[in-house]
Amino acid sequence: MGSDERRGTTGPEIRHRSDENRAQKRLRVRHGTVSPDHEAVTQNLSASGLYLTSDRLFAPGTTLNLEVFTDEGIFRLRALVTWTRQVPEALEERLHEGMGMQVIDPPEEWKMFCRRLGVG
Repeated sequence: MGSDERRGTTGPEIRHRSDENRAQKRLRVRHGTVSPDHEAVTQNLSASGLYLTSDRLFAPGTTLNLEVFTDEGIFRLRALVTWTRQVPEALEERLHEGMGMQVIDPPEEWKMFCRRLGVG
């Protein structure tokens, strides 16, 4: 494991998921620190954040480049990892490891897409 992954479950002074409305939507995502070359799937999303399940986790505080694939096209976003969920091997069939992320300066097109899903 690299030094940038799986270092903990919270980051210092990072805003955690609020109680805002989230769409339960599964979309293909590619992510990475430089180029988006790791696969993931959204579990929920809003204009300001996402929860992704992935075999490749990054530490809280890491900024990632995302490509979110939708029926409307590909959205390119930057997001800050705010927390990670690691799952014991015995539970991997029922639960998935993932990352909570805060979208950095979400583009208007992304906000409109989320509104069409019924979330802000």
